[in-house]
Amino acid sequence: MLLPTCVLSKCADKLQRMDSTQVGSNIRRVGRVQLLVEVLQRVQRMLNKSDQERYTAGFAPYVQGHAGQYVYHMKAEETDAHLQRIGEFMHQLLVELKPIYATEPVYQVLERVFGEHFRLEQQKRGEHTQPGLERNQPAVSG
Repeated sequence: MLLPTCVLSKCADKLQRMDSTQVGSNIRRVGRVQLLVEVLQRVQRMLNKSDQERYTAGFAPYVQGHAGQYVYHMKAEETDAHLQRIGEFMHQLLVELKPIYATEPVYQVLERVFGEHFRLEQQKRGEHTQPGLERNQPAVSG
């Protein structure tokens, strides 16, 4: 019978190294970006040809490969900026696509994912996205 490594080496399973905690945090953040990019890719595929052309520039960074490739080329210190841009673009899509695509399942996924990962905040000067404070979520103003 094989015993778990911690039992064999008698390591303390109640303690966690700080670098391990940081790695776990980075993995969660990168995983969030990858999920959001995957949703954007699906939204882009859902659009009719004229809407795909209309949003070509907005989708350009997210459709050059699969979501994992987007995340692979991202630097850890740029994660917040990427989340910011993704949140702003998702919010724009939700507002502008609602009249035509609201009944589409992919649009509804976009709506749900946006609601789970971002929150809207009122600002005095137009729309502005800020990193959120609740559960480490970015906030999108509106």
